[in-house]
Amino acid sequence: MFTQLSQELKLKTFYHFNPASFGKAVCTKVQFQLRPYGEIYGGVEEMEHYEEVTETTVVKKYINTTCDICGRDVNEGNTESFFNEVTISHEYGKRWTGCQTASKFEPDVCSFCFTEKIVPFLKSLGINVEYVDSSY
Repeated sequence: MFTQLSQELKLKTFYHFNPASFGKAVCTKVQFQLRPYGEIYGGVEEMEHYEEVTETTVVKKYINTTCDICGRDVNEGNTESFFNEVTISHEYGKRWTGCQTASKFEPDVCSFCFTEKIVPFLKSLGINVEYVDSSY
């Protein structure tokens, strides 16, 4: 195959006269090889080489959120029809027209720890814990 390719390659010589040589007759000899179209685009002369590889992507998939107090799943017992959720948060910062910077604290607490530990503590501080029914 190599001899066949070398026979197909044509060596061409051109002489280039440089008019910007300030009046001197400067002539440059240029040689290059002409190669058949199929050889260049058929992969023989390509400079970029590629290899097919299989990539494995590792992503983090959400599984659950655990209670900061007892370690239980905070959504334990929740279904499409029934829920028992706790939201506790404290936020502070600066606010002006069109912008806000803030710091926020949101502990993850399950409903059991909320009703068995936090509600009794709030009552011991004199807070009246009252549930309001809602429907929407």
